Amino acid sequence: MNVSSVCKKNIQTRIRRIANRHVVLANGKCFEINDVSKFILDHLDGKTSLSKVIDLLMEEYEVDRGTLENDVFRTVEFLHANDIIIDVEGCNG
Repeated sequence: MNVSSVCKKNIQTRIRRIANRHVVLANGKCFEINDVSKFILDHLDGKTSLSKVIDLLMEEYEVDRGTLENDVFRTVEFLHANDIIIDVEGCNG
């Protein structure tokens, strides 16, 4: 995986807001994700590169790019490992 990787949400994944929390339902499992993870997931549309997602996050948060890249990669790895997202180009680890 690198900044040019492209992923998208698994068609079977459902995201709900319950009691002010983001809940993801995927493959019979339930996960709670934070606002940043939700932002990332919302932008993994099968067209947008991780670099663009990182750029968008940089506009929202004051953090250095290297830290943000690491956080995005860890989040995407978690989402992929739990079949919440699928690979379009280079997201499969």
